[in-house]
Formats: sequence, C-alpha cells, structure tokens
Amino acid sequence: MPGGLNNSATGNGSFAAGSDAHSAYDDTFVWGDGSETFEATATDQFDVLATGGANIYTGSGPPTLSVLPFIFDGDYQGYGNVGVNTSTPRESLDVNGGFLEVEGTGAQAAFGGLDSTAVVIGSFAPNTTAVSLVNLSSHAPMSLNCSSINIQGGSDLAEPFPISAAGGEIVQGAVVVIDEESSGRLKLSDRPYDSRVAGVVSGANGIHPGIQMQQQGLLAGGKNVALTGRVYVQADTSNGAIKAGDLLTTSSIPGQAMRVSDHIRAQGAILGKAMSALESGRGYVLVLVTLQ
Repeated sequence: MPGGLNNSATGNGSFAAGSDAHSAYDDTFVWGDGSETFEATATDQFDVLATGGANIYTGSGPPTLSVLPFIFDGDYQGYGNVGVNTSTPRESLDVNGGFLEVEGTGAQAAFGGLDSTAVVIGSFAPNTTAVSLVNLSSHAPMSLNCSSINIQGGSDLAEPFPISAAGGEIVQGAVVVIDEESSGRLKLSDRPYDSRVAGVVSGANGIHPGIQMQQQGLLAGGKNVALTGRVYVQADTSNGAIKAGDLLTTSSIPGQAMRVSDHIRAQGAILGKAMSALESGRGYVLVLVTLQ
C-alpha cells in the first residue's frame, strides 16, 4: 500500500494508492483521487478514479490510448472485448449509453437508439441535415441494402427538373408538363387534357418529398416534381366540382388541375386521382399522383 492518504489494501496481491482508495479483493489495483471513497468491486481488476480525466502518453505526442484485454486460456491467446459503461461487453467495443458520439470537422455524428425499436444515426450539430454513405477510399457513394424503408419526412417520390420560365412563375402545387422545345425541361401547364403532363411541383401545404431522386452532377437542379405518391395540387372547378375519387387532368388555367369529364380525351393526360374535394373556385386538392 504505497503513499497517499486513507488507503487500504487487504486483498492478497492488491494495491491501493492516491487518496481514499480501498481494495478488499485479491490481485486488484485501485487508485483514487480523493474526490470520494473508491473501492474495488471484484478480484483481478484495475480501477482508477480520476475526475480530471486519464491520459496515457507515448513519447512527446498527444495522449494515445490502446485498450487490449488479453485472454489466456490453455494454449489459446487472444484479445477480448472492451466495454464503456458496461462490465459485460458483447463486441470488440460495446458502448452502453444513449448515443455513441463522434466529433470531427464540425459533423458531430451520433449513433444510438431512441427506444427499444429504433436505431438512430444522426447529428447533434444544428446545421447538419443529411446522412451520406460514402466509400472513404474512393469517395464514391455507397448503396443502402435493407428489406424495407420507412420514410417519415414526406409522402411523394420526387425528382428535380429544370423548369422553363416562359410559362410564368412555378409555385409549389403547380401542374407541369414536358417542354417540347427544351430537351429535359418542364414548363407550366396551360391547356386542358394535355398528354405532356409530367407531375406536380412538390411541397404545397407542407407536404414534402419522401424520396428525392437525382444523380449528383447529372440531371440535377430545378424544382422537385412529384412523380408518384400523395401531394397537394392547385386545382379549379372550371370543369365541375371535384370530389374524392375523381380523375384529374390539366386545366386551361396555367398550373391548375381539373376533374376529368371526357374519359376518351383524357387518355394519356391523367395526372392522378383526387383524395379530397373542392366544391367551387380554386384551391388545393390532395391527389394521388398516378400518371397515365
């Protein structure tokens, strides 16, 4: 029991140092900083209480810590598992806590669980809004393989398209059609039963895209256009009141949808099916986008 204050080491082969450190177990090392009484809890342990932190230095560089629990069992020699806040680690590194937090370059990534049914990958940094899967050797995007995906941030599948400005202002909920004069671009709809109909500009009434498709550097930029799923569309009753279940098509009013009354004329010009009603005038209608 080398120097210090108020220490005790009564176990065979035990060691106590610092202040108020105690061991009643065999083959233990206990060091306390005196901030509170510190005791060994089992045989063959190495316990340190250091409220100011523990640093291990190699040479003159910054602190370096390498933890390798060594196992010797007969003829087998190997390394065990490391546990943080757990005495029974199940993997090479087992962190028992709400989150495993990693800070670096401002990202401050976190991996943990909110409850027993969810595993969360996120960030505590307020300006971080995306999670990327990247191969760190090639810096190429990686794919995500899973049996199912639960999207909670939106309700439609959208893709960004460049929009021709000639037809007027493009707002969320506007109906857009293929611009036959500009390859790959869309424009505001302006005639009824238009077979060029391409979708609805996503985001109206706070309904955001659930999935956004694009290839970085190619076919990117522009407005998010809902190609399938639920989205609010600007609609009018120029062709009669709209009720849930009605098929919708383009209207003569720019950017608006209307109910289908001429089903032969509507072939190839159907935007989707109304899921809410509009009795008169203009307003938003929830539509299930099913281009056909």
